[in-house]
Formats: sequence, C-alpha cells, structure tokens
Amino acid sequence: MYLSVIIHTMSIMRKGAFIIAFLSFCMAIQAQFAGYPEIVTTSEDISGFLPEGWTVEHSCEADLNGDGYGDFALVIKWPERVPGIPAVPPVHSRCTHDEPLVLYYHPMLLLIVFYDPPTGGYYLAEKIEDFLVPSRTYMNWGYLKEIKTEDNSNLCFTYRYIRGMSSQDLVTDSWYVYRYHQDRFELIREGRDYLGGRFAPPHYKVKDYLQGTIRTSTDCLTWEEETFECQVPFGLERTVVKGRMMPLDFGL
Repeated sequence: MYLSVIIHTMSIMRKGAFIIAFLSFCMAIQAQFAGYPEIVTTSEDISGFLPEGWTVEHSCEADLNGDGYGDFALVIKWPERVPGIPAVPPVHSRCTHDEPLVLYYHPMLLLIVFYDPPTGGYYLAEKIEDFLVPSRTYMNWGYLKEIKTEDNSNLCFTYRYIRGMSSQDLVTDSWYVYRYHQDRFELIREGRDYLGGRFAPPHYKVKDYLQGTIRTSTDCLTWEEETFECQVPFGLERTVVKGRMMPLDFGL
C-alpha cells in the first residue's frame, strides 16, 4: 500500500514537473520576440539606436538630408526566426499539404537617423516596422540585397526576387531610389532588372517619376522610351509594400 502511494505521488510530481517545464518553455519562446521594440529618438552615436538583442543587417552612410553631414540608413534584424503567415501554393501548383506551410522569418526594422550638428549626436528621422515579412507563396522567394547611396544623397534599396526553387529560374532585381525633399522621403525612380532564366530572357525597365518616363531595354545599350503623367510621389511605404511581397530566409 505504501509503495503504491509513493509511486502515485512520484507520478503526480513528474506530471507537475513536466507541466512546469512546458510552461517555462512556452514563456521562453514568448520572451524571445515580444514584438518590435521602442527605439530611442536621440543618441550620441549610431549604436544607441540598436535595441538589445538586435543586429545590423544592412547599413549605409550618406548626406541624406543635404545639410553637409553624414546620416545613416539601418536595417536591423532580430537574430531568431519567428513564424509568419501561413503560405499557400501558387495558382496551378501541384504542391499539396495536409497542414498550411508556415514561413519563418527574421523580424526587421528600417531606421533612418540624421546627424544633429548642435548636439553632435543623431536623431531618429524614420522608423518602419515589418520592413520585410514573408509572402503567401513558397515557390517564389526573395530578400533585400543591399542598401546604397546615389550621388552621396539619394537612398537606393535593391531586392532580389527569384521565381522558382533554384538559381536557374527567373531572377529579378527590383530597386527603388529615394530623395529627401520637404521633410519626407520621395520615390524618384524605380526599376526592374530581369536577369533571365528558364522563364524569360534578360530585359530591363526604369520608371522615372521626376521626368515622367518609362524606359525599357534588352541589352542596356539601346532603350525604348514612353511617357506618363507624373503622379504624387510615393513615400517609403512603396518599398515596404514591395518588401512584403517577398519571403525571406530559406537558409540564405
């Protein structure tokens, strides 16, 4: 009798220990990424804008606001992947799953900080959360290739997009050039470099919002041009929307 009581007690203790361990594990997962952090608005140096646990994925220095001092654009990344939205097969795909395929991705933030001459420090000019999140298809994938400057003033984002599951499929570089004008970033030019693959030969397309022109080429030597009525300039949300169409991090 005493033995059965002891065994029963130990069984309860093991179950209790398992439940505590399981809850601790769940809490640890939640603690890994509890949402996008608050970013300080001013700092003596660039490192002050980097929240604890986050890393710099891309960075670029240029005189973005035209005051003669160096400013920074930063894409910062949470090091652990988190589950995103369920993916769905593209139209006509033969891929089938009993359960939705969940894409995992690294949360990212886009930060733009300007130099502040009176204090010698920096202040936060732009912050965009959900900078890049997965798309809803898993036969297409892409990533932010680079951030660079044009003429040491304009800001250029380049995304690489691949249709298919190998480097032999269609590869496209999509890029967006912004200038800082009247206290906001405006999209002045965007382009697509279709680098070719099994689906299409290489060709190129550039849309200039300042001149109202669309230029296309197959060799970057001879161009065909058409005009369009200039629209109200897009802000940085144009890049964010395009970025949201591209899944990230399939082991890249």
